[in-house]
Parts: sequence; C-alpha cells; structure tokens
Amino acid sequence: MPKKFTINSTWGSGFYEAAQYLNSKPDPEELIIWTNSTAVCHFFKGRCINKNKINLEIVKPDYFVISKRGAIKMSKRFIFVDENLSKKSSEYYFDNIDNNYEWKIDINQRPENYVKIVKNEE
Repeated sequence: MPKKFTINSTWGSGFYEAAQYLNSKPDPEELIIWTNSTAVCHFFKGRCINKNKINLEIVKPDYFVISKRGAIKMSKRFIFVDENLSKKSSEYYFDNIDNNYEWKIDINQRPENYVKIVKNEE
C-alpha cells in the first residue's frame, strides 16, 4: 500500500523501541514511568503507571512515555493532583513536542505520529 494510504494504529508501534531505550539506562528496574499506553509496560523492566492523576507526594515518575495517539485523547493525559508541587504543568509534557523530549520515534517516518520519552523535570 502506498505510504500516503498506510494506516498504522497497532498497539505496539514504537513502544518496544521506547522500552529498549529506557531499559538501556542505568538500573532500569528502579525507574518509574507514566505512559498513556500500557503497551510499553510489557517490555519495560521498571514500574509503569497509567493513572490520570499523579500525586507527586506518593509517586514521582522519572519519565513520561507519550504517544500522539494517546495524547489526542483527553482521557489519556494526566494531571498533577497538586499543581503547587510541580515545576511544570502537565500540559508542558504533551504540548511542547519539538523541544522537550529526550527520545522520539516517528511511526512510519511521520513526525506527527510519534512515541516520545520526556524526562520529568520535577
């Protein structure tokens, strides 16, 4: 099928690669990630969270793994329970795609269809 007609919405596109990147970090078993798709959790050695609310007094993710598909769904975003405890708003991690990611893969070489890893700046 020509690239302009290709539709790719499989559950794992880019998440295996994201997990491998995180697993290559020192002590990946100690890392905590928040993700808007639990597909990455099947491959990641550390702890995954997927709740819509993050209480920084209880858990502080090291990274956010965000897919474009999940980011456009409001139910697949998070908010900080107490915004006063965070340096950045949760929107920063979703809306600043060009400037704040540590790692990114474009699905089918399309920048608008991605999985990115953002380091928590808290």
